[in-house]
Amino acid sequence: MHLIVTFFLLFSTLLSANIYDEYKLTQDINISKNYFFSNDFDEIIRFDAINFEDNNLTSSGSQTLKDITQKINSYKDEKRNFYISIIGHTMATTDDKNENTIDSDTYANRIQNSFKDSFDTNESLERSENYAKSIEKHLVDNGVDKNIIELEYRGAFDPAFSDETKESENLSNRVMVSLYIEENLDLDDDGVLNSRDYCPNTKKGIVVDLKGCKFKSIILLVENDKNHNAIEVTTKQGSRVIDTPKDYTLLKSKHDTPRLYKSMPDEKMKAIFTDVLEGSDVRKFILYFNSRDFVNEDENLLKIIDFLSTKEDAYIQIIGHSDTKGAASYNADLAQKRAEAVAQKIKESGVKYLHIQVESYGEYNLAAKTADGVREAKNRRVEVLIR
Repeated sequence: MHLIVTFFLLFSTLLSANIYDEYKLTQDINISKNYFFSNDFDEIIRFDAINFEDNNLTSSGSQTLKDITQKINSYKDEKRNFYISIIGHTMATTDDKNENTIDSDTYANRIQNSFKDSFDTNESLERSENYAKSIEKHLVDNGVDKNIIELEYRGAFDPAFSDETKESENLSNRVMVSLYIEENLDLDDDGVLNSRDYCPNTKKGIVVDLKGCKFKSIILLVENDKNHNAIEVTTKQGSRVIDTPKDYTLLKSKHDTPRLYKSMPDEKMKAIFTDVLEGSDVRKFILYFNSRDFVNEDENLLKIIDFLSTKEDAYIQIIGHSDTKGAASYNADLAQKRAEAVAQKIKESGVKYLHIQVESYGEYNLAAKTADGVREAKNRRVEVLIR
């Protein structure tokens, strides 16, 4: 009899291991939403079961959890990207149809049923959830980012062993932890691993965000011969003054907060702005404003549109300026609106172009140097540079 039970337990163990080797979450029993199990990983580690007895960790379960924590921390130290799955299980329930077959109206069976252990499906799911969440809490308390953990509870869906004896039954009360280490691949060489890259075919040299997608606007102050040159970048979330050559900011939309990035390397600047920096055919137009209105809209705007009609691959840079009358923040906003008004006119004309960039220098790049608070018509302008 002992040999038979031993063989059965061994067979069940092998069966359980096979389930996890081939494991892939299924829609009907999985509570998580990220099915990363079907991805290709550099390494997958499936740890030994963390066993529970009723609602408490066994001594062997505590040691297994300690070993798992140490292993996960070693991968953190190596700065590897990984995910963790935590899956709670319980022993078999007692509310299945086979158990109920002993029920009858006889007095003897009613007495027998009153002494029978009760462990229904709802209790099983709740307990397996508690098991899984307790392991999750332990890992989070030990420095693991909760965002990389996939939590699931499966109740008695996958019993590990026979429920013929109390000892074997308890072995199904467990949590299975697996570690999924990402492949260290970055095929488009943008600094974002393939598994997290939402834009996997980014051209070399393009500046990207954490998802591997390029920014809509890259505003850089290049070196030039003007004194006290600066750019004030204003969005709905705030303003940022860039007054040091090679400093820059990155924006995806008007709702971004401008953040200052220091000193773009020459090779990176060349890779991003090759067409701009090396372009020899640069035309500059100036439109002057009276408050927010064009002063010479018809004449110079038509010249811009006529020129663009001959260059379908034009790079257009539109820079708004103001005089020093009023607060600096007001002038930055005013200059931005002037530049946007010009950009809108160009877009409405229907001419083709490769890229259009709108910026505001506010009162920080005066054509005619004046003291603060001075009205000056030459400073109320928009520069249009076409390369």
